[in-house]
Amino acid sequence: MAASLEIRLFGVVSLRRGKQVITGLASRTAVALFIYLAVERRPFSRAILADFFWDNRPQKQAFSNLRVILTMLRRELGDYLLITRHSVAFNEAADYWLDAAEFTRLMETDTQAALDLYEDDFLAGFYLRESRGFEEWAARRREQFRDMAAAGLRRLNRHFLAVGQYEAGLPGARKLLRLTPLDETAQRQLMEMLWRSGRRADALRQYEEGQRLLAQELDVAPLPATTTLAERIRATPFPPPCRLPASYTAISFIGRDKELCQLAELLSNPKVRLITIIGPGGMGKTRLLVEAARKITAAQPGRFMDGVYYIPLADLPSADFLPVTLAHNLDITFQGADDPAAQTLATLQVRELLLALDNFEHLITPASLRWLAGILESAPNVRLLISSRTRLGLREEY
Repeated sequence: MAASLEIRLFGVVSLRRGKQVITGLASRTAVALFIYLAVERRPFSRAILADFFWDNRPQKQAFSNLRVILTMLRRELGDYLLITRHSVAFNEAADYWLDAAEFTRLMETDTQAALDLYEDDFLAGFYLRESRGFEEWAARRREQFRDMAAAGLRRLNRHFLAVGQYEAGLPGARKLLRLTPLDETAQRQLMEMLWRSGRRADALRQYEEGQRLLAQELDVAPLPATTTLAERIRATPFPPPCRLPASYTAISFIGRDKELCQLAELLSNPKVRLITIIGPGGMGKTRLLVEAARKITAAQPGRFMDGVYYIPLADLPSADFLPVTLAHNLDITFQGADDPAAQTLATLQVRELLLALDNFEHLITPASLRWLAGILESAPNVRLLISSRTRLGLREEY
């Protein structure tokens, strides 16, 4: 039984049977023909192949060239081809592995594994200048695979940004920008990952490099969204503020590993906006609240760029004071005679925060719940972590 054939076409072309590199194909056209058949995986008539590879030659000479190439291929790779008097096809029943086919399959099930195969462009550096048909086909396939890789990288970048895994996302963000250097979406994704990883200067340098490239290649300025992100990076200090009770840091925290892991998972889920820690008085809700906020801050310091705030509410006499209390803790200054609740909500709409609200149970009223619901609805980058003796009853509550 023939050893498995490994065909790698992303980057440097490589044909291996077992551990042995196939070197007997002295003709570049023979390699090109084998690649074409392996990728297309369907039978072709000899007439079509002769015209495809030698369209600038007389028909008789083209057929003669094809016979020579097929003899060479039959000798070296006969197990992987189905050759008849009239047609030629790749033998899909043979034992082989093709990176391009595996890449296409994995893009549907495991994007990261697929992209690991994409080391470089399809047939990068491989040319057959005497065959216009092959060159045009290779260019189309190269563009197709590049578009698939770019789409997969964009999905991965969005995922890593959403779950706060900025360091893990950096290689993919850089790879996407190499594939699409003028794509400002890719530019912003890389800038944001650098910024949230604590590399503020690198993020701004990336903006300047993109700005120069756009001016040089297209004679245009960056899009407003790109410039706005650069301005925010310049204006936002790193690390963000973290106002959690210092009194707990010296006290060991044991026995709540399961709950801490659950909270860390929920806080890493971008779809979870409101989490309530429920239990009777004296069960350690406050400590769990603080430690969960501290853990997410330590693990992902760039997750909440406007800060993480612990706000104790036990001494608040009424839910009417809730907006003012939040505003005081967040250093929000009221302007004019407008409603403080509306002004606080307006400020939260443009903030990226984790608010740890402790001891909320005595503030549960229809009005306070409507106000919390207003935050969830209009401030998409604010997350609420609340401790209470009872459920809040909001639809978004975990």
